[in-house]
Amino acid sequence: PDDVANNSYLAVGMLPRDPDTAIESALRLANTVTTSKDAEEIAGADAGIGVFLEYIFGYYTAPDHNFCGYQLFYSSVFSEEQKQKLLSDPVIGAYLELRTSKDHSEKISIADELIDKYDNLPYALYERGYSRNQLSEFSDALTDLTKSLELDPMNAFAYIELAVAYEGVDDYAGSLRAIEDMDAVLDKLEYHPTMNERGIGVYIDVFLNNTKHAMYEERTDSLLN
Repeated sequence: PDDVANNSYLAVGMLPRDPDTAIESALRLANTVTTSKDAEEIAGADAGIGVFLEYIFGYYTAPDHNFCGYQLFYSSVFSEEQKQKLLSDPVIGAYLELRTSKDHSEKISIADELIDKYDNLPYALYERGYSRNQLSEFSDALTDLTKSLELDPMNAFAYIELAVAYEGVDDYAGSLRAIEDMDAVLDKLEYHPTMNERGIGVYIDVFLNNTKHAMYEERTDSLLN
């Protein structure tokens, strides 16, 4: 059936075995974002686009990053014609800009335009929250990431950024809760960072160590004072 769940699966599941099918499915998801009146359907389509982009630009979501992952978009898997097909679509083109921009202020501006034009975009909110974290705008990041997870509670990356935002506002217990929630999501997905040495395991270990250390210092200061 031609529905959001099916297109989300095809957009990712056919990479890199059949890029044409994957691309057409991603474009149908973009069309859903622009034409649907159903909030849940739009959120699902946006989340599907997000997973598609994470697979073709990053290795974190794939246990075998050589098969499906790092900078796949720029590899020989995609022809120039296929790349242009994605870039020429106004919605996917905007998402590609959002995902690949290195300037966090620019990423926020791109996300602003998408979110202002279309409602219920969890991936766009996640990307904006991520950029706001990078600019130390932690309170605004918390707002974006909380809303993103309400719309798409299965985005493990958003929980990491939520944890960073909580730490940024000195809510270390909130940080740990976010990481625990992320761990529960990874269990549901039957994926754990230790499955992939290039995965998010090292980042999480460092983050948790820093967070627990900050909580210890805060607790020690309160006892001393």
